[in-house]
Amino acid sequence: MGSLETGFMLLAIGMSTVFFILLLIIFLGEKMILLINHFVPETVITLSKSADNASRGTQDAGKIAAISAAIHVVTKGKGKVVEIHKQS
Repeated sequence: MGSLETGFMLLAIGMSTVFFILLLIIFLGEKMILLINHFVPETVITLSKSADNASRGTQDAGKIAAISAAIHVVTKGKGKVVEIHKQS
C-alpha cells in the first residue's frame, strides 16, 4: 500500500509542477509581448506611385485569388481584400 501512496504523491507533485511552469510561461510570454510592442515601434513602408503601379502589373491572378481565399477562410467571410502591396 505504501508504494501506491508514493506513486500518487509523485503524480500530484509532477502534475502541479508542470501546471505551474506552463502558467509561468504564459504569464512571461504575455508580458514580453507587451514590452516589445511598447518599446519597438511598428515600421511602415511606403512605396512611390510608380513603384506601386509597376508591382500591380506583375502580380499573378492566381496569387490574388489565393490571398483572397485565405482571408475569406480566416475571417469567416467577413473580411475582404482592398489592396495588395508587394514588400521587398
